Amino acid sequence: LIFHLMFSKALQMDQLDGAIRSISQGNTSLQMNLERLNGKERIMGEHINNISIGLDAALQEKVKSERLTADLITNVSHDIKTPLTSVLGCSERLLTAELSDEKKQQYLNSIHDKAISIKSIVDEFDDYLDAGLRGG
Repeated sequence: LIFHLMFSKALQMDQLDGAIRSISQGNTSLQMNLERLNGKERIMGEHINNISIGLDAALQEKVKSERLTADLITNVSHDIKTPLTSVLGCSERLLTAELSDEKKQQYLNSIHDKAISIKSIVDEFDDYLDAGLRGG
């Protein structure tokens, strides 16, 4: 009877050890089968399952956050490039073409409007960083 109890406890400890090892190697979605555990070992198994659930949720949230951050950076980059391309085109035209004063003023107004647009995008992005990423 004592041998059977010791053997049963050893098997349970091996199962717990295997689960902890698996989680430590990155298997955050592991859920132990608790049927063969009893007593303190079952409670430990439940704790391991809860840790695994928490780790998996945290990992999924981190992946989601990183994906959203990458999307945000891509979108902001695109939003800045569009008016910047217009600014560069207008300034190039001002530098290389013979233009009437009226046309020059139109290009300067366009450059100014696009520069304000770029500043607005950068300010919004900075506000977003202050509110979220920088912990403000």
